[in-house]
Amino acid sequence: MTAQVTKAMHNAATSLQATQKANNLDKLEDMMYDIEEQITQGEEISNAISRQIGFGASNVDEEDLEAELNDLMQEELDKQMLNIGTVPAESLPNVPTTSLPAAASKDDDDLEELRAFAQAS
Repeated sequence: MTAQVTKAMHNAATSLQATQKANNLDKLEDMMYDIEEQITQGEEISNAISRQIGFGASNVDEEDLEAELNDLMQEELDKQMLNIGTVPAESLPNVPTTSLPAAASKDDDDLEELRAFAQAS
């Protein structure tokens, strides 16, 4: 059994040496540098794609947009109100020409009651 373990260890060592010869340290460092460059370029592309474009989209104030929308809606309402038209005079009721009788108010009743009480004393 010891011979088999020794032979397996020898085969593993030989295999590692062959792999290390094929991938020397300089090649590995060059490969890692290339990978880092690709990652950096990918991040730059991602940043460029995700950046907001347009009329200063990053500086848009929600309150300003809301105020502008309200102004536009008010202008539209004003235009609609101006286009209502007139109501024909014959469809309106007649205005009373006589004076309406004065109605007695609760305050007048209270005042009369107070005067009567004062005279009785």
